[in-house]
Amino acid sequence: MGTAFNNLAGLYEVQGRFAEAEALYKRSLAVYEAALGLTHSAVGSALNNLANLYVAQGRYAQAEPLFLRGPDVFERVLGRDHPLVASSLTSLAELFRRQGRYAQAEPLYRRSLAVYEKAPGSLHAHVGYPLRGLGALHQAEGRYAEAEQLYRRSLEVGQKALPPNHPHVSSGVGSLAELAFEQAHWTAAADFWRTSTRMIISRAGAGATGQALTGKLESEAERSGQFWGLVKAAYRLVSTSREAELALANEMF
Repeated sequence: MGTAFNNLAGLYEVQGRFAEAEALYKRSLAVYEAALGLTHSAVGSALNNLANLYVAQGRYAQAEPLFLRGPDVFERVLGRDHPLVASSLTSLAELFRRQGRYAQAEPLYRRSLAVYEKAPGSLHAHVGYPLRGLGALHQAEGRYAEAEQLYRRSLEVGQKALPPNHPHVSSGVGSLAELAFEQAHWTAAADFWRTSTRMIISRAGAGATGQALTGKLESEAERSGQFWGLVKAAYRLVSTSREAELALANEMF
């Protein structure tokens, strides 16, 4: 029953039916705890699912105690160096970063990174998650050189382990674009956003190009914000290079 409750909760969450999803995630957690005890991997996963639902709604105070339990549960059952431990540490670090609690977030990212770097095969691709998190943390602190290095490492991992147009690859390029834009490097930001938008359009199919660029219909490009980042960078280029601005306009429209 715990699995059934969890699956239905996931469906409701995707549909934005958060109150119904919350009730079912709580029932799923209760079933697992009653049947399996407090230290089982299924319990850890249920804790993370409920916590992520709270994060999606900005309910950080309710998410935190759940995320704090997760790493301990997984570590007791699976050992300190299991990828699920790393994943739960990254989730907790992300929560702290969103709240500006950088000193608490950084060591969690680094511990997660250390675990993933030991993982074999395809699991090693997950190294990119804490790398990007650390990059975002350093960007927020104004440590731009360190942020760029981490973003590039994360992107390199993704490019080696994932398909060329994978969402994690395009969003990684988008992170570099945001960093460049924040430093007023308009041309670099435009180039990165142009690349990420092309990846998104390629995934959606050639027929979606007009929708993605005109905004007449909702598209992945709109949801991700990559195309609108490109528009922002192009606007900034108007005052610095008329030639570059016209080239971008011709390509985009």
